[in-house]
Amino acid sequence: MLDKLRYYLIRGGEKIKILNPYILSKLMYFFKFHKFADMNHPHDLNEKLMWLTFHTDIQKWTRLADKYLVREYVIKKKLEHLLVKLYGVYRHPSEIDFDKLPEQFVLKTNNGFGSVILVNNKQDIKKEDIISLLNKWMRHPFGITSAEPHYREIKQCVIAEELLTNNHRTISSSIIDYKFWCFKGKAKYCLTVCNRNFQNHKVDLNLYELPNWTSLHEEITSKYKNSSRVPKPDCLEEMIRYAEILSEDFEVVRVDLYVSNSKVYFGELTFTSNGCRMAYFSQKMLNEMGDQITECCK
Repeated sequence: MLDKLRYYLIRGGEKIKILNPYILSKLMYFFKFHKFADMNHPHDLNEKLMWLTFHTDIQKWTRLADKYLVREYVIKKKLEHLLVKLYGVYRHPSEIDFDKLPEQFVLKTNNGFGSVILVNNKQDIKKEDIISLLNKWMRHPFGITSAEPHYREIKQCVIAEELLTNNHRTISSSIIDYKFWCFKGKAKYCLTVCNRNFQNHKVDLNLYELPNWTSLHEEITSKYKNSSRVPKPDCLEEMIRYAEILSEDFEVVRVDLYVSNSKVYFGELTFTSNGCRMAYFSQKMLNEMGDQITECCK
């Protein structure tokens, strides 16, 4: 049902812009979980993130959810050494000069989810196909169809960045994404994403409690549970410190980091994970994480 709703939203084009994002968010939540979100007394993580989205000032979210403009925030926090090397920024895919890009690189839109192209060998790509795919992604009204209003205001562009080396191929086919869940500037949990497939969006997840990297594997639902464990990073203390610096201005935010060749890199900041419809945490975990958010309970 949720996929069908998304289909009609996308086909609706400009017409869907008149939809109330709050109502749409509640509808999508209902189709996902077969129950209505309680916005009068939000309890779990999904409900509280939704409440914050529609009851607080989220103007800053727009700038920081922009995968290009967030770099300014990282620099402001004096963490510019975490930034992945930037090769180019393009307002339209047709502006990409592939001849100026190295043999390996990443292309992605500055908004959206999963709109990433990994190029391991420039000689193997079809430029026309890449431009066509990027155009398709940029036509997609992300933020409208996902009921995340802060994404609607992002001025779209395409970013070309360095392709980071995956040093953990024995446990993950993709570079491990370390997602630090931070509450009031304190990193409480780390969700690890392995074996990411950008075509079908499949991933394998693990969850760890911080600071000791205590496994909470049983709190990941079976569909997403990773059969392998992710070892504690040698630089975990360093990563926690960076995540807490980047999250100190917010009630709750997810800070995504990577490690490549023993160096920590910044990924992105996310305020409404999965559009406030996360199905990969157990209900017990959603409740526990929701308890960390107190702003909507004042």
